[in-house]
Amino acid sequence: LGTVVDSAQADLEKHIVHFRDTTLGLEVEIFRWANHLNVRVRMTPRVGVLVDGSCGNMNGNAADDTTEAIMGRLGGRIAATELLFRHPAQVSGHLVQKTIADCEITRRERALQLCAASTPGSAGVLLDACIFDVCFGGDQYAAEDATTESEVKKY
Repeated sequence: LGTVVDSAQADLEKHIVHFRDTTLGLEVEIFRWANHLNVRVRMTPRVGVLVDGSCGNMNGNAADDTTEAIMGRLGGRIAATELLFRHPAQVSGHLVQKTIADCEITRRERALQLCAASTPGSAGVLLDACIFDVCFGGDQYAAEDATTESEVKKY
């Protein structure tokens, strides 16, 4: 922690926040981009300590880490006194699930080209995530996802 991440970020404005609490076995890295955040949270499981959040509950059962299951356990909202930002995100009461198939075909082809150029050799889930981000977020996500992917591969 505390060092600039890999050279894939060389052309991007860097806003990285690092947090470590060794007593809790917690490390958080926040990559702040122009219009979104990427967050990497690493936790060491602790005996007798229940953990739950938007990424799941660390029980090893991915089936109970769906959006619906997490919202059912947590209620879907964070108390105003515990927000990290001044204003809560505006979300609707219903979930709209989008997939790459919802992306218009020419936009999807462009996304594939951008993602493949940004992360040569990328495939599978990481490539699909990049394509999805570019389709629904914008072209800049190809470079930003490449940076995040290169960091994920370190671990």
